Amino acid sequence: MGILYLADMHGKFPTLSPDLDKHNLVLLGDMVNNGTEYEYRKLGKWIESVKRPDRRIWVVRGNHDSGQLGNLVNDRALTIFDQLAWQTQTHTFADKKPQVVELDTGFMILLDSVARTISPHDYAQGEIGEPQLEELDSILSQLPPFTKTVVLHHDPLCADTTLLLKDAGRFIQTVQGRVDYVVYGHSHGETGCVSAGNTGYMKCGAVAEGAQAWLQDGRDWQMVRL
Repeated sequence: MGILYLADMHGKFPTLSPDLDKHNLVLLGDMVNNGTEYEYRKLGKWIESVKRPDRRIWVVRGNHDSGQLGNLVNDRALTIFDQLAWQTQTHTFADKKPQVVELDTGFMILLDSVARTISPHDYAQGEIGEPQLEELDSILSQLPPFTKTVVLHHDPLCADTTLLLKDAGRFIQTVQGRVDYVVYGHSHGETGCVSAGNTGYMKCGAVAEGAQAWLQDGRDWQMVRL
């Protein structure tokens, strides 16, 4: 069983083909569009429809999961997200700390990149924050030498600075050469991969726009149509 990464559904929840329906799922944020209770109820029904006794589902939150149009983060949306997260994993991001997941093939580290916004003109670039980066650095120093995949919503490589993770430089400095893969969404566009040294940056395009998804099986990756 592999891991299927789905990014930026924006309320357009896919029907998985039989070949893909057997894999674990990582939802890379922007699962809904405005972070409303109505949208989260629809998302909850979809998650219930894809649950399996042998399937694990992990979620990280995006800016659209956290407030209206992804520009204004609000506490109510964050609370609803944390309630959803408890249904799929043993950790929420209420304390904005990394979550380490032990897999058969190595480790996956989930990060919260949602940042507080102060005006509608803040395009919610996202920010990991120094405390979380320091903890990530400590985690990477302690984990044994198996495959490591870091997962977050925001794009650390985006050429559009309105979408680029605010502390992208510090994040890349922390993970470069120390993790095997970084998986993210947020900036839409095409699904693809950029290799930098020993680290592969696996960008997931938007499910809402018909982009391909990434399927990971250990060190093997393939782009798949939903």
